[in-house]
Amino acid sequence: MLNNITIITTMRCDLKCQHCLRGYPKARPDFPMDLLDKLLTEALPFGASHVGLTGGEPHLHPEFKKMVDKIVAYGYKWHFVSNGQRTDPYLPLMEKYRDQLTHVTLSVDGSNARTHDEIRNRKGAFDRVEASAKQYVELGYRVRLSATLSKKNRTEMEALVQLARDWGAYGINIAGMIPVDWGQDLVLNDAESLAIYQRVMDFREETNFDIRPLSSLYTRGGVNFCNNLNLCDLTFNASGELIFCCDTNDHALIGSLKELPLRELIKRWLKESQDFQIQRAERIASGNLGEKFDTCTCCNTFFS
Repeated sequence: MLNNITIITTMRCDLKCQHCLRGYPKARPDFPMDLLDKLLTEALPFGASHVGLTGGEPHLHPEFKKMVDKIVAYGYKWHFVSNGQRTDPYLPLMEKYRDQLTHVTLSVDGSNARTHDEIRNRKGAFDRVEASAKQYVELGYRVRLSATLSKKNRTEMEALVQLARDWGAYGINIAGMIPVDWGQDLVLNDAESLAIYQRVMDFREETNFDIRPLSSLYTRGGVNFCNNLNLCDLTFNASGELIFCCDTNDHALIGSLKELPLRELIKRWLKESQDFQIQRAERIASGNLGEKFDTCTCCNTFFS
């Protein structure tokens, strides 16, 4: 059942991270505000009740405040994903809609300033996200961290978990870098991903902490290998187009909200999902799985 709508609010960002799935486009669109009412209205009958705002950096959308106002006015809960470089654009909205805000996710890719700042290409980025996390926690907001592992930081999983606990976060996501046109040499191979996944599962039991391995790191396989294939989430890019999921790029385009009602986009999504799962079943039957079969890379390869 559809629960969440993810909106890539903008392609604008104030960092240039080495592992970024969105890339560094010259054109940096903002989600069209004239489509927001349509999306929020048409998603309700399908059961949607929550909106996640990501980017880019969400607050860089010129009408970010108006966007959050509308989301809450329609009765949705909300959260946002941020690189934590600034809190001032978010805090007034967080306070205004505290009851509707489920949590804040802050991305952190190193357990120390050296690693994080190198990956983020910004000196001082680690200190700023640490200050943001502690400020949010002190003000009573639920904070979750999200780390994307690559060959540069793959040995830091346990330290990142400890960091989350030290900063007062209630949990942490452990993702894997998805291959893109840049940084291919940083992507974990299957053996590395599986080893980290297994350690995550063990460490979660040892620490009794909410550590969540994401499908971009590794999954347990099968035809329906990812929770998103259950249509629990729909992702719209900054141009107002439905893409297959938040871990696919615009090559996984389903259709535009400008041109089609949501019900037609969902029908298209279901057809693409069916075709993808049929292909996975055929590969499983043939034994021809190949590298990255049990990660988000499999989806990205299918659509590319």
